[in-house]
Amino acid sequence: WLKISRMRKSIIMAMAAIALGITTVSCSSQKPQAEKSPSPSPSPLPSTNTQSPTALFPKNPNQPPPSIFPSSANTAADAINQGLALYQQGNYKGAEIVLQRAITLDPNNATAQYTLCKAMAEQGKLEAAVAYCQTAVRVAPKDSNAHASLGNTLGKMGKMEEAIASFRKAIELDPKNIKAQDNLGVALAKTGKLDEAIAQHQKAIAIDPKYVQAHMNLGTIFAAQGKLEPAVSEYQQAVALNPNIPEAFANLGILLVAQKKLPEASEAFKKAIALNPNAADARANLGITLYQQGNKQEAILQLKQARDIFKAQGNNPGVTQIDQILQKIGG
Repeated sequence: WLKISRMRKSIIMAMAAIALGITTVSCSSQKPQAEKSPSPSPSPLPSTNTQSPTALFPKNPNQPPPSIFPSSANTAADAINQGLALYQQGNYKGAEIVLQRAITLDPNNATAQYTLCKAMAEQGKLEAAVAYCQTAVRVAPKDSNAHASLGNTLGKMGKMEEAIASFRKAIELDPKNIKAQDNLGVALAKTGKLDEAIAQHQKAIAIDPKYVQAHMNLGTIFAAQGKLEPAVSEYQQAVALNPNIPEAFANLGILLVAQKKLPEASEAFKKAIALNPNAADARANLGITLYQQGNKQEAILQLKQARDIFKAQGNNPGVTQIDQILQKIGG
């Protein structure tokens, strides 16, 4: 399903750099802005964990690694069930093989068609994937999930207006399709329609107040608009509902820094790191936040660890920017 992790990254960047009026250092090739103070106190790096919430649509952060390779399936129903299981495990290639077998046995099975579409889209085979989603819609025009899956794939292809139309159709067919409701909000935000996107995410939350992704997406949009209090509130609800999403804590930390709540921000970054020790961005942000609180020794330690992780990941711009920060603070 459509997630917002890459949009979250860009919005958090914009939020930090523009809406909040603070200097940021990103892990891109851009040079950091010069500090005005002779004793600089750099601000946090934007969260760069794209886990998956993609190309456009990431995997579930709690999803186990793929462990099953497809076996033979003699009936369409068996092949569909096995393909669905493989897809849920993240074994997209295996799901593709099995679901192609299912479609050979039952070409008009919409579930097989749109699940194959999603499995291929996860592998970046977008042109082939969208054809299967279109077939699913053709053979089952009243299937909400078929239209939603088509919307996801169109979104990955950058065809946002077409994706929006597909999500709207999915919702028309099933107003309680919460993922379609939330994904429509994402697509609207990506086309700059932030007020509409907010209303859409709120509809998703009204359907299920415990739907974590909608809270994160809504918080991200509030952040992009510079509305810190509701942004923090949505992220706090998200981490309360699911305390196992590292980028949620990382982004909450950035928002708390913007509110000048540095101890609370540090705790959020620490939780992100506990969940993902290789989250170099969260570790760097923790280091910067600790420095702002006067804990230079621990700040330098965290920054150096972040630099080592960036280096291991092959993120040379990240390494360069951490080195620049260390040089500024005397590390």
